[in-house]
Amino acid sequence: MRGVLLGLAGLHLLLTACYFPPGEMLRNPPIANTDYNTHFYHAAVVAHILATDGHSWGYDPYLLAGYPAGTVLDIDNKGFALGVWLLGKLGLPPGPAFNLLVIALVLLVPVAGWAAARLLGASPGATLAAVAFFLLLWYLDPAFHWAWGGGTFAFAIAALWAPAGLAALQRVWLAPNRTTWAVLALLAVALPLVHGMAFLLLGLPAFVAYASTWLKPGAGFRRLTWRQHVGLIAVVLLALAANAYWLIPLGHFISIKTTFDRFLQTSPGLLWQDLIGLGKTEVGLPRLYPVRWAAVGLLALGWSDPARRRGLLPWTVGGVAWLGLAYFGSLAQVGRDLQPYRFVMPAAALAVPPAAVTLTSGTWRNWLGCPWRLRYILAGGIILGLTVQFGLVVGDLLPWQAWLTGRPMPADARLHGPPLAYQELAAWLRAHTTSGGGRILVNDWRLGAFLAADLALTPEHSDGESNGRQIIGGPHLWVGLQHGYANAGIWDLFGRDLQDYTPDELGQALQTYNVQWALTNADWPGAFYTLDSALAAAPGLMQPVTTLAGFHIYRATWPANDFLVGRGQVQVDYNRLVVHGASPGGVVLKMHWLPTWRSDPPLPLKPYPVLEDPVGFIHVDNGNMTDFTLYNGYVWEGGDGRR
Repeated sequence: MRGVLLGLAGLHLLLTACYFPPGEMLRNPPIANTDYNTHFYHAAVVAHILATDGHSWGYDPYLLAGYPAGTVLDIDNKGFALGVWLLGKLGLPPGPAFNLLVIALVLLVPVAGWAAARLLGASPGATLAAVAFFLLLWYLDPAFHWAWGGGTFAFAIAALWAPAGLAALQRVWLAPNRTTWAVLALLAVALPLVHGMAFLLLGLPAFVAYASTWLKPGAGFRRLTWRQHVGLIAVVLLALAANAYWLIPLGHFISIKTTFDRFLQTSPGLLWQDLIGLGKTEVGLPRLYPVRWAAVGLLALGWSDPARRRGLLPWTVGGVAWLGLAYFGSLAQVGRDLQPYRFVMPAAALAVPPAAVTLTSGTWRNWLGCPWRLRYILAGGIILGLTVQFGLVVGDLLPWQAWLTGRPMPADARLHGPPLAYQELAAWLRAHTTSGGGRILVNDWRLGAFLAADLALTPEHSDGESNGRQIIGGPHLWVGLQHGYANAGIWDLFGRDLQDYTPDELGQALQTYNVQWALTNADWPGAFYTLDSALAAAPGLMQPVTTLAGFHIYRATWPANDFLVGRGQVQVDYNRLVVHGASPGGVVLKMHWLPTWRSDPPLPLKPYPVLEDPVGFIHVDNGNMTDFTLYNGYVWEGGDGRR
């Protein structure tokens, strides 16, 4: 049995090296596939603020016309930021540190299955089955494969480790010992750092498990002792205390969150398509889920053993809840905001440990062994269908053909660093723009997230100041914050479709946000009404400069101006705006308002409404003061906002 486990670990290592090529991961960090750009940006910025200011969040002036980074947008990134910061103390740059953290979590995938099974007290055979199931989910379930391939990585990892937390919870109640309590506490603390929704992924089945202990004792279950009640409370308090450094700022800024219902939405009809494998997913992967449905089916079969039913209750209720949310969550706004389809991953993962026990225990045979022969036919049909789907999905998602033929895998099937085009554009911007030369609009959010990190976090001068460029466009196509008004998408800008702008309105919006440069993806004109289309319909607003690395570059025909009202110069950095030569009588900076702004010397500050922006800019009643500094004081009305 140990040899088979080592074989599975070796296969996982081989596939990891295939999808996360070591040379690319070391030579060209950070990982830049789709959402990874956003996650690296969040991690690098918060790690920088931690290192320089000692706070877990701060004002980032380089995206969204300034916004509070490390508060609402990155609840799926807290552990990565901490890891990048800690590894930075050891001298590792942010890019390699980020890649190292990602690969470490990938390599631990089979350990999650092993830990969940062992904590359940499973047999060696069931443990082996759980490890195999987890690896099959990771590579052959299109939802998981898409998640780690495109950057929805943290949620997939939290989904796989949540069963280990639930198993530890049941173990400390049935056979408590210090080691298991320590494992439970560790997972309760660590999983929310991987993804903030781990509080939900672990909390719901844990609550069901706790509630089941109040049922009539029997079949090996007994009432909890007062020590166990106290221990559970201690674990919950420890998890909240360890995560308080980001939960408290989240609470302060939760009001700036907006609806985010354009991503991973679903419908009840999609359940049937997923069950029979009809068509392909939105990202082109086959809609075949044999591993997921096999695990769910085996979990259901486990109920044939009366002695195990109470123990299966939290696993089953959790799995049903996540499947219900996944396929019916879009019917309500609260469900849409959770991007419900992602919950197929924790549903499948939660089914695996008890499914592995059922598969190896043989209790399912008793249920199928009834005289009614139609059940044999039904079971045979299901097994045949899953086998066919399994064969099809293996051919699409694993690199067997590439290995057998010697041909390289498609570039988008492997994880890679920043494309050469991104690096060429960053170099061009360093050479042709300045940190005070107005904002750069980017209609490809992946490039925008890369530039915001690369140009701001790489010092250009010996004084160590970032001298970054302010970007409009990113860190994601859709930003679920009020500050996301100051964003550029493929076909929209500042909260409106580009085709709805008149030339005068477009010019006013661009000047209001001090846009001096624009980079547009050359592959998109014709497919959408993009900024290229809007600028062609408004000649004289921005002049084409060049085409580089697949992007058109434009420059504005108006001068840069950091002030909506008044004049002067502004130097920006994280948590700090330094104003020189401000005109007297009150000025308005083209930077988003922050409730914790303070000034040196003290001056009256307030938000200033602009266009339809729900946040507004910064109004400073500077009187005759021409030079002053705005800084993030980390103090809210009626309290101290320090970590």
